[in-house]
Amino acid sequence: FWEHTKIVAIHERLLATLHSSWADERFMPVDWWHLPVIADYRKALAETLRREFSASPLWIVKDPRLCRLLPLWLDILAEIGAEPRFVLCLRHPYEVALSLEQRDGISLDRSCLLWLVHLLDSVRWTRGHPRIVVTYDHLLTDWRTCLRHIADGLSVPLQTGPAVAEKIDSFLEPALRHHQMKQATTQYENRICQLAADAYALMEHNDIDPLLERLTTIAAQTEREVRKVTPWATELCALTNRNTELLSRVMELSAANTA
Repeated sequence: FWEHTKIVAIHERLLATLHSSWADERFMPVDWWHLPVIADYRKALAETLRREFSASPLWIVKDPRLCRLLPLWLDILAEIGAEPRFVLCLRHPYEVALSLEQRDGISLDRSCLLWLVHLLDSVRWTRGHPRIVVTYDHLLTDWRTCLRHIADGLSVPLQTGPAVAEKIDSFLEPALRHHQMKQATTQYENRICQLAADAYALMEHNDIDPLLERLTTIAAQTEREVRKVTPWATELCALTNRNTELLSRVMELSAANTA
């Protein structure tokens, strides 16, 4: 889905070093991006950006992990002289939860908590920078207006000729949307899921700053929920990372045996 594979790989290793992962609902450690163990990842990301994007006046990086890693990215972008502008692209948390339940077996309330943590981190760290909110619904139903919204809101040139527009029309197929809000059931009638739904309803109005007080209240409630799950989340992340290491080792051994 258009993630930059090298950057995703660096992000994955970085999170593992912090005993975390994309599916970690805990908030990141305080000032984690200044830790000595992060230095090599900072260098690797900066080198990747210089090598692959320095010749382009306008470029984009997309990875959901960015929501959690923005403090480090803001430092790196300042270091390389890039001016950051942010597109916060949201899908309703219930649809995300249905997708994660089917793909990863993650419970609905845990998915909504993950969604909240990613949202709140992204809102916090993009404050003071040009940013715009778009929704998955809007993108699928009217991508042309969505694109103009981004271009105007961020003051960036995003022009599409007929050939490009035809490719986008053929790629964005609403029928491929596997999970929709209408599939939501009473399973979502709990505090965490309601908090996520409230946050989404606020964000889809696009103007974030007037909503900060309400989002701050949601953040405080989310932090209380995160504290409840921290003990078992820590153990789960350790097991997940260990499983990833073992799978990687199995792949290496399999490759060696077939060589």
